[in-house]
This record gives sequence, structure tokens and C-alpha cells, in this order.
Amino acid sequence: MSTDTFFMSNGFHYHEPSVSYKLRNRYIISLIREVTKELCGDGVVLGVRVDADPGCTYEYGVEKTVSSEDSSPSWQKPPPLFLKCNVGASWDISSLSSGASWIVRDSKGVVLYHSRRAFSCIGSRIQADLTAISWAAEAIRDLKLKRVIFEISSDQAQTALDFPLSFLGNPHVCQRALFAIHAVSEAKLHLVQANCNIIANLIAGSVTRDHRHQSYVARNGPVWLSSQIHLETSS
Repeated sequence: MSTDTFFMSNGFHYHEPSVSYKLRNRYIISLIREVTKELCGDGVVLGVRVDADPGCTYEYGVEKTVSSEDSSPSWQKPPPLFLKCNVGASWDISSLSSGASWIVRDSKGVVLYHSRRAFSCIGSRIQADLTAISWAAEAIRDLKLKRVIFEISSDQAQTALDFPLSFLGNPHVCQRALFAIHAVSEAKLHLVQANCNIIANLIAGSVTRDHRHQSYVARNGPVWLSSQIHLETSS
């Protein structure tokens, strides 16, 4: 796979695979905004199109699921030919540890894989969220899955990924997450409400709540959540 090198006016440069113009452009735009803000102040508004290459089938987008007050959003099956990977995270402030999980389902709602992992030395909830996203995307890449819709339910993680240099923690956590998603062919990243991400968050929560620290990757879904998974699939 070929690589491109990009140089920014602040001296920052990086190498990346030539897979996605939209993800690359979104990341570059965030850098340009930060440099513009630093040089010109907050009064400058920068408007740039992310989808500069209309022929590219890869899409990076953080989309909010909008629902009416009377409706209760829930997990939805991905469209045909796509997979959906829900990513969950939990964080324990007392031990500075976190739990992370991901679960992949096809367009019929059938669970293909799921995974859980514990992380240590996690200093904030947003770091837990971003670490989970990076880890999940890297796992999906290693499984060589494509056409994957990643769903997260963290507003803070979405903001950090939109503006990685504004992230008050370590911006490299954001960069790692962006590059990991970028490495999955035809991937999308959606921001959804917590009700659409229940299974992944329950699995992640079992790490910090029930002290299930053993990491694993398994086919199908967890047995203890089979009823909830069936309910989501049939709704």
C-alpha cells in the first residue's frame, strides 16, 4: 500500500496509507483550524469540505442519531453488505483502570465476534473512550473485516476526534484512533445515543464493575447477554 507524507505549516508531518481522502482531509482540517486559531485568534472561521474526492467510497463521519422526544432509540441493524461494530468503555476513578469492549454484528443482527479487555493507568473517562476506540479498530483491522460501521456513544470522544489538537490529554491518543479507523476499508464512525450501544457498554462495564479482567476475543456473543442481544435483533 502506498503512503503519502503531509507537512503542515506548524512543522508537523506524518505518513499515512492512501486509503481515505475524507478521513485524511478531516484530520488535516483539524490541524489547519488549530494553526489558524493560534496565528489569527478565535475570530477566524474556517470552512472546508471534507469530501474533497467524490470518487472515494470510504467515508469518515461522526453522525448523531436524532430522535424525537416521544421515541426511544435502540440498536439498528447495519445495511446489507455492511457490518456494525459497537464499542463500549467503562472507567474506574479509584483504580485508574478501564474496561473496553466491541461486538460485531451483520445485517441480520447475527453476532460474529465480540471482545473484552482491561486497561490500566487510564487517567480520565475520555481517555478510556478513546483507548477503547483505538483498540477496537485495530482488532477489526487485524481480523481483516471491511465495510464496518463503528458506533460509539461518547460525545467527548467525538469532539476529541474532530479536533485532536484541542484534546487536553495526550493528542496522540486521538491520532492513534483516527489512523486505526482509517486502516479499516470502507469504515464509518457514528455517534449514537447510549440506548443504541447497550450491549457493548454492559460488556465493558463488567471489567470495572465485576472485576472481569481477563481479555479475550470470541465468536458469537456473550451467553449472559443472549436475551438482550435477541431482543435488539428482533426489534
